[in-house]
Amino acid sequence: MDLSVIIPTRNRAGLLARMLDGLRRQAFASDVAYEVIVVDNGSTDTTPEVIRDAAPHFSNFLAIAETTPGLHAARHAGLRHASGEILVYCDDDIVPEPTWLQGISDSFLIRNVAIATGPCLPEYEIAPPDWVEGRKLPVEDGWLIYAYSLLQLGELPRSIPPNGAFGCNFSVRRDALVAAGGFHPDALPWELIEYRGDGEAGLAESVEAKGGRTYYNPDAAVRHWVGADRLTPDYIYRRGFAEGVSQSFRLIRRAGGLVPNPELAEPRMKLPRLGDRGDPVAVRAARGGLDGFWYHQRRLRENPGLLAWVLRPSFLGHEAIDDEARG
Repeated sequence: MDLSVIIPTRNRAGLLARMLDGLRRQAFASDVAYEVIVVDNGSTDTTPEVIRDAAPHFSNFLAIAETTPGLHAARHAGLRHASGEILVYCDDDIVPEPTWLQGISDSFLIRNVAIATGPCLPEYEIAPPDWVEGRKLPVEDGWLIYAYSLLQLGELPRSIPPNGAFGCNFSVRRDALVAAGGFHPDALPWELIEYRGDGEAGLAESVEAKGGRTYYNPDAAVRHWVGADRLTPDYIYRRGFAEGVSQSFRLIRRAGGLVPNPELAEPRMKLPRLGDRGDPVAVRAARGGLDGFWYHQRRLRENPGLLAWVLRPSFLGHEAIDDEARG
């Protein structure tokens, strides 16, 4: 098997059906063998029926259940059942273009490529508010919007920084994933937000430190669903809060423990710039980041188990939030 497509999902049956329908429409210029692994991370909707209906349309299809909450747990469950050397991780709310898997396969023919991605283009449920354009960050040959994991870096394949590979379209060599210790915690239920980590970003950073390249291929393109519920300032605040928790997680892991003056060690956690204060959405994003960062820093000092959780050498095989982590 060349590729293992791993799709974690939870209570998004309609979006999952769209994703699997798009996956059926892949076109290959070469002989690429792939398997599909859907990981149900505790769904209570009609996800099992969607999985059952999709299975006959694929030659190699596996559905598994993973009850440990969190995207990292579902991703690692997929790893344990995968037979491919290239693990193609994607979200259940993307629709891949027909060239997606071919573009991914081609990318790993390039020397030292350990992670591959491609354009993540928006599919908005409703017309986006004007302020969404203001979230767009210009980068070399293109743009990205972190809040919605959207990315367009032009029409030429090339190496990119590791933080340019979003989890909705993230392929990685199996051996690189294992050597890096797996994914860090991500996308936990909100009541467990203090146990959030930095997900695929932490993994990509570790892979790069070991000499692995991250590669962008315009053929490996997906369309990423942006629901109406995400096109609000309140969502931008919640996303900022979650990212603030991730920044705190990253700071502690890099320092190897608590930091006496975290506001000095993590300068990105600051008040909005003067120029942003006329932009209420920018203020909400910055406020969310600050609140999330300081919430996590406070909980680290209140719960020694949380500190031990953040400092775990690897989360691969240690995905559960056990009694020790809960303090």
